[in-house]
Amino acid sequence: PGIYIEEEGMGIRIENNIWITEDGNIDLFEGIPITVEEIEVVMKK
Repeated sequence: PGIYIEEEGMGIRIENNIWITEDGNIDLFEGIPITVEEIEVVMKK
């Protein structure tokens, strides 16, 4: 998934990375802001 704004010359892609192990899956994006609301909170810091 992504959004591309040609007029601004910018694009954003958010992709989740999962590490598959013999003991299970590890979400490498755990704790990373993904939603608009989460990203806006980080941007205000």
